[in-house]
Amino acid sequence: MGRIGRYFETLFFAVAKGCLLTALIAGVLATATVLLLTHRLPTTADFTLIVVIVVLAGAFGSAIALIWRMTHIPDILHAVGQSSDRKRPSAS
Repeated sequence: MGRIGRYFETLFFAVAKGCLLTALIAGVLATATVLLLTHRLPTTADFTLIVVIVVLAGAFGSAIALIWRMTHIPDILHAVGQSSDRKRPSAS
């Protein structure tokens, strides 16, 4: 169960990292764009738009990370196979 647990742990942290990184990058880029276009910091309407962009970018980043990790399902099957091989008593 340890290898499977580690897989889901890495899956969770990959999704969290994907969410945080894309949200951070989108937030910085959106804020810089508003600052460059209006020559002032974002106000209420601009800030609301930036928050929506950040949330959508975070969801997109976590979805991409989840899809990337889930395409490695043969790794899960391999881990389960090795785990069940260890638990079987050897026939001598």
